Amino acid sequence: MAEDGIRMWHKFDTRDSRFSVRRALLPDLIRINEEAERENWSAKWSSVEALERQVEPDGAAFLCPVFRNGGPLSEPESFRCYVWFTDRLEKRGVVSLLDVSWKTFSELERARSIEQLERVIFVLLANYTLARLI
Repeated sequence: MAEDGIRMWHKFDTRDSRFSVRRALLPDLIRINEEAERENWSAKWSSVEALERQVEPDGAAFLCPVFRNGGPLSEPESFRCYVWFTDRLEKRGVVSLLDVSWKTFSELERARSIEQLERVIFVLLANYTLARLI
């Protein structure tokens, strides 16, 4: 999927062998954000301090790739991922987007246990607005 030394952007296919949900702790998110800052990727926190203000220090975040980022083949391959976490300021679960290199993403713990996957499902469902049935 590369033309003339350029990696093309495309939506991630869930049948891709590298597709997975990964678990990240606060130190992992800091490392990811610092890497995104070094690489000048746009989907990141404005600073480590902002990240630490927003993310619960003892909580886990879950990352799932949505897109493979484009760019020169000389740059690290990266994914734009959904990142679900508990927002310390809003006191609720939130989802955003975060750029993560393939190398760093692959080093994160894969969510495989029933308990981890149940937590991912809960975080997803808990963020929906409760609506009246009509």
